[in-house]
Amino acid sequence: MKRNPLWLLGPVLAVALIAAGCGGGGGDDSTSTSNLAKPAWIAKADAICQQGNQEIEQAANEQFGKQAQKPTDQQIQQFTTETAVPSVQRQIDQIRDLGAPSGDEDQVNKILDTVQADIDKTKSATTLPDDPFADGNALATQYGLKVCGQS
Repeated sequence: MKRNPLWLLGPVLAVALIAAGCGGGGGDDSTSTSNLAKPAWIAKADAICQQGNQEIEQAANEQFGKQAQKPTDQQIQQFTTETAVPSVQRQIDQIRDLGAPSGDEDQVNKILDTVQADIDKTKSATTLPDDPFADGNALATQYGLKVCGQS
């Protein structure tokens, strides 16, 4: 019987979905102002998240889709740190590169910085929390992101 690997994605997508929508990165953590209005910015950020989520789901299907039994916690941890977190980091970097809608710089920076902190904690965690991106997800959803921040 082929198992649908989507059950695995709960903890993994918590990492990916939020980070994709919220961004952060190394170096200067301030976001420049974008010429995009908020609805256009949200659409672009959500498109980045959607693509990243699909990549993570495909990788999960490839790694776990044909297993007859549930992956171990160690396998999930490894997938998260080696596949999901790097994907989410790329998404965050791409979203930060969008800049922030004029007047929303502080709010967008708070989202991005919170997600980056969540990623950093997840990278160094010995065990994954149930929802490692709860704080960032909440901020992303409050801002109006529809794909990013959903777990």
